[in-house]
Amino acid sequence: MKENEKKQLLFDDRLLVYIPAFYEDMDQEKAKMMYPYENRPQIILENKKSFRWCTFSLLKEQGLSKSQIEDAIQSISKIVLSLYPSSMLRKPEIIKRKEGNCGWFAFRTVWKTGGIYNVMYVFSVDGSMMLGTLGCGEEDIEGIKEMMDVLKSLEIPMIESPYMKARKMMFSLRGDIK
Repeated sequence: MKENEKKQLLFDDRLLVYIPAFYEDMDQEKAKMMYPYENRPQIILENKKSFRWCTFSLLKEQGLSKSQIEDAIQSISKIVLSLYPSSMLRKPEIIKRKEGNCGWFAFRTVWKTGGIYNVMYVFSVDGSMMLGTLGCGEEDIEGIKEMMDVLKSLEIPMIESPYMKARKMMFSLRGDIK
């Protein structure tokens, strides 16, 4: 992530994440082609110029505590490996974060244009599972670096209590806070 780039809030301000410049919502037809099943990811973003994309799904019905991250990513990687034998590029790993760990792994799939480098990750957001994917061409070294920047940027923003919000507003009206 470059210093002048900012993070964006997703899911009613519960997830803060770096979204690279030029990423925009993937059009519906392409999303249907890439994710042919009914329950597509909730947010699908892509850089149309560079064949890079990222998805985010907050699965509120799927509880996930911070202590379950490692088991969850191990289980998910086994499922993916059963669907795509010999596809594992990076075994499951854990990124330590102050908000809780992020589990991820990388695997290869094939698309019309060649190999795809996929990263799948899980992160606990308010006790629910954040499940996401990041993807780019297998030979796109800059894209893989960009994916890791997105992954490492995941953050849970601090929630300000209603009392603190009201207090700040009161003091700002008096001119004590600028």
